[in-house]
Amino acid sequence: MKRKKRIWLWLLLIVLAAIAAAVIWQWKNIRTVHDVLTTDPQTASQNLSAQSDKEQALLEQYKITVTPPTMKQRTDLLEGRASAEEIKQAMGLLSDESAASGQTPSSGSDQAPSAGNDQTPSAGNEQAAPGSASDGTPGEPADPQALLDECVRSLYAMEADLLAQLGTIRQSALDEWVALEPDERTGARKVSIITDIMEQCDSLEALADADVRALLDSYRAKFEALNEPAEVFDELWEYYEEEKHASKIYFLSQYA
Repeated sequence: MKRKKRIWLWLLLIVLAAIAAAVIWQWKNIRTVHDVLTTDPQTASQNLSAQSDKEQALLEQYKITVTPPTMKQRTDLLEGRASAEEIKQAMGLLSDESAASGQTPSSGSDQAPSAGNDQTPSAGNEQAAPGSASDGTPGEPADPQALLDECVRSLYAMEADLLAQLGTIRQSALDEWVALEPDERTGARKVSIITDIMEQCDSLEALADADVRALLDSYRAKFEALNEPAEVFDELWEYYEEEKHASKIYFLSQYA
């Protein structure tokens, strides 16, 4: 009898540990769901606007000359009205050669990955716009301001790719739902589709986070090699995290 109790106790502890691990792993999603349920669309819009003001202040503080994407451009990407390369070209993020050939710095980035797919905007594939510190001009010393502008250009190009991928995921889910027969459009099927979407988005977010971190770390190393203060890259990461959360709440409040 005592042995059975010990076995059940161990099973209970294992289950509790698994639940605790799941809660810790999904804490960001739990926070997001809570914020979506407790934030009305108008407040979500105001919060995102406040993030845009903070973004502009950060750009001005560090004399960054790169113009961020507009809300319309971001929405067009998410709703599939524009491709990533079209938005990047409109923002001046593509080199002359890429624009002329119709190529984008991250080839193939408009295709959404399934959960676990490693396809994501890659910092190493981004091409700097002409005139930046890494445009191949030999014999010139690295310019910290040009490096910083180049870094932010790459971040915005990655954002365009990411939004395009999210747009593809969203459209695929809508197409799947519309293709169902009326009697197949059950609550359980809707939950299944939403669960699949969340898994794909979680995978994509994790890969994007890693790419952004790697990009910022690479430019931090360049600044440190020049004995330049590198605090700006901590601020860019902090802004990235805050803007990502505010965008989630805004877009989910619009489409939920």
